[in-house]
Formats: sequence, C-alpha cells, structure tokens
Amino acid sequence: MIPSFVWGKNKKKQLWTGEYKRFEHVLTERMLATSISPSLILTRVWTFFVIFVRGNNVIPNVHFRKVNGCQSGRNNRVFMRTWLNQAGRKKRRANTRKEKAAKIFPRPAAGLLRPLVHPPTQRYNMKVRLGKGFTLDELKEAKIPRKFAKTIGIAVDHRRRNRCTESLQANVERLKLYMSKLLLFPKKSGAKGVKKGDTPRSELQNVAQNTLKEIIPVPKPQKRIKARAITEEEKSESAYKKLKKARTAAHYQGERIKKAKEAAAKET
Repeated sequence: MIPSFVWGKNKKKQLWTGEYKRFEHVLTERMLATSISPSLILTRVWTFFVIFVRGNNVIPNVHFRKVNGCQSGRNNRVFMRTWLNQAGRKKRRANTRKEKAAKIFPRPAAGLLRPLVHPPTQRYNMKVRLGKGFTLDELKEAKIPRKFAKTIGIAVDHRRRNRCTESLQANVERLKLYMSKLLLFPKKSGAKGVKKGDTPRSELQNVAQNTLKEIIPVPKPQKRIKARAITEEEKSESAYKKLKKARTAAHYQGERIKKAKEAAAKET
C-alpha cells in the first residue's frame, strides 16, 4: 500500500496531492478490473509525481549525441553533414557564368546598370548598395529618355524617389560615365541600318565584353580617417545654432509669405 502524503501548509502542494489521489483511485479501479496487479504501477506513478513534477521547472531535454559511443568506431562523424560536392558546384557555377556571358555577348555579363542607393533604417543607411533602377529625375538630369534607357541596358524604377541632392548627383554621374563608355551596335547591317547615336563600325572591331560583377563597381568607403587639428572655422561654427535657425525659419515661413503677399497687394 502506498503511504499517504504529508505536504504541509502549501496550497500548491495540497492541490497536487488531490490530483494524485484522484488519479490513484481511477487507476486502481481499472487495474483491479483486469488480472494485472496495480501495486508496482502505482509505485512508479508515485515516483513520477514526486521527482519529475515537483516545482515549475524546465522539462529536461538534453542531447548526448557526442558521448556514449556515438562518435567511436564506424559511427564516427555519423551526425556530421558532408560537403563533398563543393569543388564540383564551384566549377559548375563558373561554367554557367561563362555560358551566360557568351549567350548575351557583347552586352555586359552583369545585366542592367543599377543605381547606388542607401538601405532603409538607421541601422543600415550608412551603407551603399545597388538598387533596382534609376529614377525618372536622375534620367532627366542625365538627359536620357526613359524609354530609350531600357533599350541600352539601364534599369528604370518609376517608384523610387530622390530624397537628397547628393544621391541624385551620384547616380547622374554614374549614368554619364556609363554613356561615355557605351558602344551601340547597329540593329541591321548596311548603311541604312545605322541610326543616330550608333557607334561607327570601325570602333566595333575586337570589342571586349564587360564581365565584372557590377558593370560599374560600387565605390568602397574609406575605412580610416587620419586625425587632424580642428580649424578655427570649425571651432566658431555651432551645429545647434544652425538647426535652431532652420527650425525657426520653417516655423515662421507661412507668416513671411503672408506678409510678402500683403505688401505686394498694397504696392499695386
């Protein structure tokens, strides 16, 4: 017979006592209905309740995969994933790149020309990467029609907007550099196939293909800035005063416009 519980005054433990007694009563009735003696089973259930369910602890779920003979003899490294096709995959990727470059010759192997953009959020906006396409303002500043840009390998993105002048000018310079090195092949043979803007046939002999990962590489930022002395002009300037003046000007801009309109109306 299983001895009774002595849990003390803890309500949580008394609750566990009641749960166990109800479980013991049901299990005893079921075991007595069969030919199996319930004494050993109840003893093990009692041990489970005392040892494993005591307290609100983490359920043990340890993995001893590197001990007890799992890495000895023929089982050595049986749980490790091999990478035996690494060299073969490398060769296959290189051959695929060569086939793609030969298929689209003489166009650049990297595809379309992409702009330089800054990723969103404060965590990544100091970096520079390639974007989807050039904005309409950038193409307009570089004097390239947007329909013509798609035909000469320039990606266009009508959704993106220019938020600052610096990024606009950087991508305009990128477009101008691309156009300065661009060679346009005539669509058709003969004198009638040559259109305005096409490169003369004399310059199209033995043209080398651009096989870079980016057509125009992304400029790498300067990692180290050498220390220097602070100039007198930098000492005299105050960033706080500049921001304060800019906020004040933006706050009173409407009143200034209103006064200017009233003054213009009085003069007339």
